[in-house]
Amino acid sequence: YDAGIDHETRQDYVLVADHLDTHFLYRAPEHLAAPALESVVEELARIQAFWWDNERIHQNHYRNPMMMEADTPQALHRCCARLLDRAVPRFFDGPAVGAPPEWRGLCESAIAAWPAHMNERRAEGARLTFTHTNFHPHTFLLPRDAERDVPVIFHWNGLAGGLGVFSVAHPVLTSSMDREARHARTESLLHGYVA
Repeated sequence: YDAGIDHETRQDYVLVADHLDTHFLYRAPEHLAAPALESVVEELARIQAFWWDNERIHQNHYRNPMMMEADTPQALHRCCARLLDRAVPRFFDGPAVGAPPEWRGLCESAIAAWPAHMNERRAEGARLTFTHTNFHPHTFLLPRDAERDVPVIFHWNGLAGGLGVFSVAHPVLTSSMDREARHARTESLLHGYVA
């Protein structure tokens, strides 16, 4: 394993082990089952807990200018505006997802609050972790033997210091669980993530 970054050009590389024998890329992310989803959320939480409030989080080269840059709050406002304008209606109005309608107001208010939370935490220099700003089912490998191995999360080119919840939302929303199952599992997933 090796990783490096050129701060002048902002180019980076990551070399990882060959996981072909132990892991696989899930080909149908819309059918990601609950146990696999739980293991991915658990691994993401473990990584983010390790980096929670690490001094490197606050270094400038870990501020993603498109998603989590506190010095340009307009960028984060634009990102949240896109989520509110496109993702939320698709999630609540689309036939494939069918989220509980009573969650819509909470979801919209939470996303709208992200820029203020982000700027506040940047100013404090606390309560931040590494986030995977493009986290979805094609950015992790699932273990062939779930009792022996854990998921491998990769494609960290969107690495940034920010709010951990930003990373975990997408794989939860793109799982195969129907409305009732998602409603029943989301609370336990969130408790597991926070713990």
